[in-house]
Formats: sequence, C-alpha cells, structure tokens
Amino acid sequence: MSSTVRFLGDDVIVIDMGRRMRVLGTTVVGGRGSARYVVMGRVRKYVDDFTSYAAALSSSVGAPPGTPVFLTAADLHRSYVRSSCELDDISVEVHATFGLSGMACLGEEDVRRMSAGTVNVLAITSARMSQMGMLDALRSISEVKGALSVLSGFSCRTSAAAGTVSDATLLAAPRGDISYSGLATPQGRAAACALRRAFAELAIRLGTGRRLALTLGLEGGDCGNVDPDLEVAIRAARYVELAEAAGLLGDAGGGSEQPYGSTDDALKRLGRIAEERGQKGTLTLAEVLSLCEGSS
Repeated sequence: MSSTVRFLGDDVIVIDMGRRMRVLGTTVVGGRGSARYVVMGRVRKYVDDFTSYAAALSSSVGAPPGTPVFLTAADLHRSYVRSSCELDDISVEVHATFGLSGMACLGEEDVRRMSAGTVNVLAITSARMSQMGMLDALRSISEVKGALSVLSGFSCRTSAAAGTVSDATLLAAPRGDISYSGLATPQGRAAACALRRAFAELAIRLGTGRRLALTLGLEGGDCGNVDPDLEVAIRAARYVELAEAAGLLGDAGGGSEQPYGSTDDALKRLGRIAEERGQKGTLTLAEVLSLCEGSS
C-alpha cells in the first residue's frame, strides 16, 4: 500500500490513496463517506467560513465533491511528515502536518490569546474495517497522538498539552468486518507504530533548542545549541514539574499550578548535570535558561 503525494505550489498537498476508501474523521469537510483523494491546505489569513473555504480549495485542485480537506497555518514544506509501518500483514501510512502553536493545555490556561496551529493526521490502513472498527481505530489514533504529544514535550506554561486546539484526524480504510482496532490488535499497533515514527521524524527536524522551548511552554521559542544531556535533564525536571502541578504525584495539596522558573531549582535537586558545560560549543545551563526565557 503506497499513496502518491503531490505538492501544488506552497499551499496545497494532494494525496492520492490509489483507490476509493471509506473515511471517518474530523476534517473541515469530507469526514464521512468515501474518498480517493485527501487535500491538505495552508491558510495564510483568517477566514470566516472554513467549510466553504475548504470546499472551494478542494474544487480548485480538481478533487471530487466531498473530498476530505485538512487546513493549517503551518508551512507545508516544513511541517509535512510521512511515515509507515507494517505488522502482522497490516500496513498503515501516516501523513501529518505539525503546526506547533496554540497548544491544547491540560489545565486552566486561557488559549484565546494564543496563535492558531494544527496537528493534522491522516492514517491509511490496509485493515478491512466495519464502521465500528473505524470508530475504535479513530479512538486509538487519537489516544496515541495525545500520548506522543505529551512525550514529545508539548506544553503550555503551567501544564502539559495533548496537541493543539484545532487538531484534526482522518482514518481511511477498505470496507470489511473488523470491529475492534485497539492497541492490542495488529491494526491498532500498526497505526501506533506509524504515528510514533512520524513524531520521531518531527523531533529530529526540530532539533534540541526548539524541542526544549516547546517543553518549557515557549511555543515560538528556540533555546539554542543545547547539549543533548542537558536537554534530557531539563525535560526530566520539567516532566516532574508538570506532574506536580497537575496533582499527579500523590500530594494531597497538589493541583496548584507551579510558577515558571522552578525548572532550574529542580535541575539542581536532580543533580543530573556533572559539568556546567557538556559537549564542546554548547551552551551552559544558565545560558540556555536565559535564552529560553528571552524567547517567550
């Protein structure tokens, strides 16, 4: 199973799945029914009616009516990732765009002031599914995406994030009788594997400084040339900080949001950094935190 991907200029991607398949998801249009093509489009300015905009975009590239359309504000050439996985004769392809702004905070932060970004995920499976099987697969993919977002360090200033506030997911599968697609099934595990590989590719592209800024809740920031050991230590400290703020460490007084800045204290308590400077040419801990704070 292999799809054909075409970039039409800078603002449109058309994915040809090779045949018409049943689709189910949360795209702006075309989230139910069947389709052969899927469109991913970049929106450069706010529009009042995204449904009409998506339908017009689909028509402008010659796609049939009802074609699923993803929208994002992200640069498609930089944000698009393709991955695949095959387990027990079940293959899954993932096509994703990662617009990393407007994080979906797992807390009480006000996201209205944040810019809008989108993590779009198209999963194409060879597993022949019933409608119930597709619903179960969509649930599994959404759970995995949220877990991988947290593991990737997506966060707001005082809480972890499960993605962005405008994420969309679409599943495409041939019609069949598979009714269960959880993570204990081959089709569920193959989907999780393909999605994990997409997030792994994203991590490589971001680099240490950008990954660390996202971990610290600075969605537009970059912490510079960070030693990998230092990145691991700061991310570990940040994980503990966010878990404590969410009341997940068993503290009866937990749940209160911790002020930004305690990561430095947590690092000192962890004792994870043997030397102030790691690999030659990288920044010191103080320089990293200063640069991160300046990019907020």
